[in-house]
Amino acid sequence: MINIFDNVDVLKHQNGENAKLAVALKNKIKSYNRLDIATGYMNLSAWSEFSDEIASAPFEPCDDPEKTVPVARILVGMVPRSLTKQMKRAAEAEMRGDEYSEEIEKEEQRKQHEKLILHLRDQLMAGGTSSSHRQALLTLKEHLESGRVQMRVYTKQTLHGKLYVAYDPKTEDLSQVAAFVGSSNFTRPGLHTNLELNVELTDKDQSSQLKDWFEKLWKKSPFNITQEIIDLIDESWVEPVTPYEVYMKVCYELSKDARFGEQKYTLSPRLEHMLMDYQKSAAHTLVHRLMRRGGTMLGDVVGLGKTLTAIAVASMLQNEENMRVLVLCPKNLEQMWRQHLKEYEIRGEVVRYSMATAELPDLEERYQLVICDESHNLRNEKTQVWRAIKEYVSRNESRVLLLTATPFNLSFSDVKAQLALYLDEDADLGIIPEAGLKEYPDKFDKREGNLSTLRAFEISEEPEDWKRLLEDQLVRRTRAYTKRQAPTEMWTSPDGLVTKERSYLELSTGKFYYPDWASEWLDHEFKEDDPARFMEDDQTLDDLRDLRLPRYDISGYDNPDARHTPEDRAVIEAARSGRGNVRGFVLSGLYKRLSSSGYSFIQSLTRQLIRNELWIYAIDHQLSVPTGSFSDDQLDLDGSDEADFESVDGLQVQDLSGNLEQMYESLVQSAPAQTKWVSSTVFTSRLRDDLQHDSELIKAMLGRFGAWQVETDSKLHALRDLIEQKHANDKVLVFTEYKDTAYYIAEGLQKLGVENVAAVAGDTPDPASYARRFSPVSNRVPTEQASDAEPPAQNGSDELRVLVATDVLSEGQNLQDAHVVVNYDLPWAIIRLIQRAGRVDRVGQVHHEVNVYLISHQTVEKTLNLRSRIRERLKSAAAAFGADQAFFADMSSDDEATRMLEDFYSGVLKDTDLDERGIDPVSEAAERWADFFVQHPEKAEQIMRMQDKRLATRPSRQKKSIHPADENTVMVSYIRTSNEIDLFSIAIRGNKNGPETNHVVSATEALGLFYAEYGTPNKVTSPEAYDLQQRLTQHALKNSGTSVGRLRGVRRQVWNRFYGADNTASFETTKLGEQEQKVLDKLYHYPLRRQAESELRRMLRRKADNRSLLDALLRMQQDDELLVKESDMQMARVVCSLAISDPDFEGKNPVR
Repeated sequence: MINIFDNVDVLKHQNGENAKLAVALKNKIKSYNRLDIATGYMNLSAWSEFSDEIASAPFEPCDDPEKTVPVARILVGMVPRSLTKQMKRAAEAEMRGDEYSEEIEKEEQRKQHEKLILHLRDQLMAGGTSSSHRQALLTLKEHLESGRVQMRVYTKQTLHGKLYVAYDPKTEDLSQVAAFVGSSNFTRPGLHTNLELNVELTDKDQSSQLKDWFEKLWKKSPFNITQEIIDLIDESWVEPVTPYEVYMKVCYELSKDARFGEQKYTLSPRLEHMLMDYQKSAAHTLVHRLMRRGGTMLGDVVGLGKTLTAIAVASMLQNEENMRVLVLCPKNLEQMWRQHLKEYEIRGEVVRYSMATAELPDLEERYQLVICDESHNLRNEKTQVWRAIKEYVSRNESRVLLLTATPFNLSFSDVKAQLALYLDEDADLGIIPEAGLKEYPDKFDKREGNLSTLRAFEISEEPEDWKRLLEDQLVRRTRAYTKRQAPTEMWTSPDGLVTKERSYLELSTGKFYYPDWASEWLDHEFKEDDPARFMEDDQTLDDLRDLRLPRYDISGYDNPDARHTPEDRAVIEAARSGRGNVRGFVLSGLYKRLSSSGYSFIQSLTRQLIRNELWIYAIDHQLSVPTGSFSDDQLDLDGSDEADFESVDGLQVQDLSGNLEQMYESLVQSAPAQTKWVSSTVFTSRLRDDLQHDSELIKAMLGRFGAWQVETDSKLHALRDLIEQKHANDKVLVFTEYKDTAYYIAEGLQKLGVENVAAVAGDTPDPASYARRFSPVSNRVPTEQASDAEPPAQNGSDELRVLVATDVLSEGQNLQDAHVVVNYDLPWAIIRLIQRAGRVDRVGQVHHEVNVYLISHQTVEKTLNLRSRIRERLKSAAAAFGADQAFFADMSSDDEATRMLEDFYSGVLKDTDLDERGIDPVSEAAERWADFFVQHPEKAEQIMRMQDKRLATRPSRQKKSIHPADENTVMVSYIRTSNEIDLFSIAIRGNKNGPETNHVVSATEALGLFYAEYGTPNKVTSPEAYDLQQRLTQHALKNSGTSVGRLRGVRRQVWNRFYGADNTASFETTKLGEQEQKVLDKLYHYPLRRQAESELRRMLRRKADNRSLLDALLRMQQDDELLVKESDMQMARVVCSLAISDPDFEGKNPVR
């Protein structure tokens, strides 16, 4: 009877574990001193199976390694050729009448030997880590180094035989040789879990013949790979590296898009000369992502040259991929884009957003690249413009490049809408909204389908989820970042009075020095007859708080006993859904107008008064009153001039001219068609009482203030003096929050004698033309630029010297002919002080200082006190109205406002803190890697060859300016999924004796934790760190949303034609033939090739029937064009990890 070891005991002759070959071998070699193994394939970490037995066997090393008798010899076959190739070669030999042989030429043997070593290297990088696997590899290395174990590779032919021979028995009563022969390779599955067939040969002669067989092959194997295996283990994850090496590996891997883009796509000589390094890096990153993913977003802050970067992308895709470009943009940028396409010889077309609905459906030309400039305008998926663009992109399978400095406005749906232009809602993103899933799992339980989709992310309101999603889609750099990366040199001012170190960039026109920012608080005293002196006292603030604003809560005055028409009821019910919120919005608008300018405030109060009077007139005469909707667009605007809170009731009355009867009739005639009218007879008498109450309060305020005149406006006079005296020869850019303030300032300055002044606001036709008139030099294309030494012309009759603007000029306008920025009012979102300064601090600014002013008649303390008083009254109003605090969300926090205003008052205005928060991690990694490669080329080559799964340990650190404190983080790991999604997970130290908690984090947070410098101390690494790395890997992959068989996009749509949501086959599907069933099964398990995905998408769009879809699947499957093969699919990788030493680490076992 022979003993069979198949690992699973098919014949039930043995009990469980005894059927495993590993158990039989361990028991056998305990009685022998020597072991020979011939295996077609070997897993190095499987050495732990016999390491203890080999270590305990007698061994006498010799000075001459050739004479050393090893305890164990391992003969490994080559990396096997595919069975298909072998069968084809045998078939061809048979057809020719030749004798088939697998014997390999010597040169090919050498190549096969090298291939095996590379394969074993890849094997060491694959899979997870553990302290036990690591110890097995270290033990194998120790045995190889001592000579206790030797390894060779057999290359003459493909070695398929598996043999395990034990000999040199420890006692005389044993057979001299014991042999096991069968199918099990020297791997854990082969020894433990696979269904194998191995037998133990107990016959002495048979065992001896097998030993002779091994001996002969061993002698015929010239390639001793012992030292190579030692070197592989030395270079593998079992040996810790330094924190700096791990950080550089992270930067190298994370910057792959930039590196691959640069390798494949070449800039034209002209653009290579013109672009700055950060623009080149962005262009290469973007072009690679566009080709790999179909879309991406460039979110550089204003002034860094997004337009020219996008031109570089379009140029490379035109030259390398023969793509044509369609540019979609706001009206004010249309001319600029046409000029750039012509200047850089880009084949394409420009369509303004307002014409997209009319022009895109009939656009016959297929543009493979669509650039959406200022894409934040496309934040609403329900608009006709968004749908027209999405339909064009889908119909033409265009790639999409989004350009915006502000992808996020008020809602995460803003981001989702933009990304959805090129991402299918059900496309597998490789990550899930983990934070949202933890906060409100019930919302996700109600949702069918995958959690790793845009549709699932839309449920989450957690910033961390959206930050992680955007990081993989967005390229974003900031002024502070580019300045930090730029070289420095000593600079002397033109007058020779100042010498200092400055950062600079090398432009095609020469050096550009980053300007300094100088802020100044411009104080002014009220004139005795200036009405503004009354507007900020407690009486005014309290009067505003006491306004009841009944027109914005009409449902609260509904009289159920009154007769209602169906139209009346519809209007009342529509108003009821927004009850309270509108009043809060209007009240906050009034407070903001008060702090903007006295003129704007009086205008607002006057409009409120006339509207109240018209409603009272209508009530007294039993007439209908107009109502309006509080639109999404109005809510989306965060305090800019376009936030016309006064028009939300549908009334557009501007003044008190004429009597009420005439004004009412005029209103009826001129009201927009969409105005909703409701009979005033449906309301209770309390509505008229509250209208009258508010009118009396407003009349009292206007009476106290008196008439507003330019001649008595102290603030306007202070601005005039600044322009005409301190900056008499400079261009001046004035910002205000509201359009009526802007127009008033421009007209007032002209009355006070200032020439060449204009105002631009949201309702200004062609605002870009004003920017060109104000800043003509900087609005030329680069080849037309005047030299840096040439001052802007001042004698053109059409050129502006002073431009008064709202924040409408934030979109794509070059204003850097000016270097003086005046804030006429203090924005509620104080961060705008920095953003406005950035309008003129763009690359190419020729002045060495940007002057930023804030006009105020108060000290910092008084200004902050006013804001606090207004905030308290708004809170009180919110409680009374039930208003949504989101209306007040644009107010900076008290702490932030205090810090920024105090800095401003002392002459310091910095954009560093703001900017550093917004850098995308890929750009930072690419810059770090590029610097490292230039400074340490040899070390960089080592990093590029570094194996995966490397681990380092550094000491914990406290909070720094840029990089975060470690707090309780004990490890950060970098994992790349099979579909090349980068994931980062961290372990947080638990409480006493408690387990750590694991979290998936953003790349930005992870990069900060990985950050190390050349001199960062290298602490000892505990063996347990390798187990923790494995747990973090498992956590990241479980929360990545990626797995084989996960249906998405086109695959899901095709699958659902034949199977239900629960994967149950339809009745028609059950009748399909075997080949058809098989192709659907493969479709379920494997991703589509890109070409197959495109063809099936077109068929679905044309509403092809199921038979046509099946025929296409079968045809593409037969031509091997349908699916990505399993062998071609990438494995998930553990790139590297960094442990952070526990202060209480003493007493734990360090890594040797």
